[in-house]
Amino acid sequence: MQFHDLLNEEGHLAIVVFGKYCWWETCYYLMKGDVHRAFRRWSDKKSLASLGEGVDQPVYYYSVGRFVRMWRSFRLKKKGAIGLFVPPSYLERAMQRNPRYRHLLPEIAAFLRAQMEKAIRAGVREDKIVIDPGIGFGKRRRDNLAILKDLKVLTSLGRPILIGASRKSFLKETTALPPAERLEASLAAEALAIAGGADIIRVHDVREAVRVASLCDAVFRHTR
Repeated sequence: MQFHDLLNEEGHLAIVVFGKYCWWETCYYLMKGDVHRAFRRWSDKKSLASLGEGVDQPVYYYSVGRFVRMWRSFRLKKKGAIGLFVPPSYLERAMQRNPRYRHLLPEIAAFLRAQMEKAIRAGVREDKIVIDPGIGFGKRRRDNLAILKDLKVLTSLGRPILIGASRKSFLKETTALPPAERLEASLAAEALAIAGGADIIRVHDVREAVRVASLCDAVFRHTR
């Protein structure tokens, strides 16, 4: 299958470039007994990602060679710099049972600043960089709440901030609340993030989140 076979007329194709195989993801789902998800990247066949409300988004995991071959039917008309999201390195702490930070926000800010400098030295334009404090990755519930509370600390880096708190496990307190039932807590977290300076929010419940973001922008950024 070629890329043009996947596109509707005037459609858009979202491409995320990363390694075809992810060993820690494979091991994680194998430990949970989910063989299908553990090896979903190992196939070129379509995988469906649920977007909620009965909407499934087809996702394809291709090798580099296959990816390059699929562009042969396209002709380059225009090119431009892409954006770069700079998240924290969560793997080291995520693999620990009890991650600890001495000074949470300063540590995150220092790491993100160092990664930004590396990206700029590698040729990435600074105005194309977005930072992500990595809520939910290698952090205790209190750490995630502290990020939302003191998010303004990261505005000192001078780059747009991305927050992905939607349906994360830290929203459920001590109750066994499934992800699909964390709507209210997700919206509250997203409102707090925008109030703290977040420029981009990654969400599952788009319609509700747009309404929250519109009101927050009107209050904090004086937009209509």
